Parts: sequence; C-alpha cells; structure tokens
Amino acid sequence: MKKTTYKAIAPDGQEFTRKTFRTYTHAVIVRWNDDCGFRCAGKNSVQFCGTRDLAEKAARTAAWCATKRDFVNGRYRVTESKEFGKATIVDAVVV
Repeated sequence: MKKTTYKAIAPDGQEFTRKTFRTYTHAVIVRWNDDCGFRCAGKNSVQFCGTRDLAEKAARTAAWCATKRDFVNGRYRVTESKEFGKATIVDAVVV
C-alpha cells in the first residue's frame, strides 16, 4: 500500500502537507493570537480530519485552552478556559 500526500492551505496562504496511509477530507487550521503566551503565538497549526463532523468538532475546541483546573473527586476538571486563536476548516487535497 502506498502513502498518500495531502495538502491544506491556510487562509493566509501557508501550506501544510501530510503523508499517510489514512484518508483525510478536511483540515482544521488554527491561527494563534499574537498574545496567547505560547510558542505558537502568531503562527498557524493544523489538524487533519477524516470527516466533516470530526473537523467541526475539532474546530470548536482547537483554539481553547484550559486556564484553570481543579482536582475534584479524584479527577482534574477544567473550571476556566479561554480562546487563544481562531479555527478555520479547509479541504484536504490529495497532491
């Protein structure tokens, strides 16, 4: 079996590629805020997804990060979160 190369293009023109045996239809590209405080500040990151509904789910949560966690009943739970970027869904094209 041969690997397939997929390409996703961000709204600002940056291209992302991934070579894999899996099948992808969409990519979620997150443009991180300049003031987010992470290494990725001002940059794009990508997540390839196999279906539109998975891409929509990933886009809803991709740019959000936990800012506070509390240990409750033996588990950590997020009690505060903040959006640090903007997610966009684009098509993953076979190269």
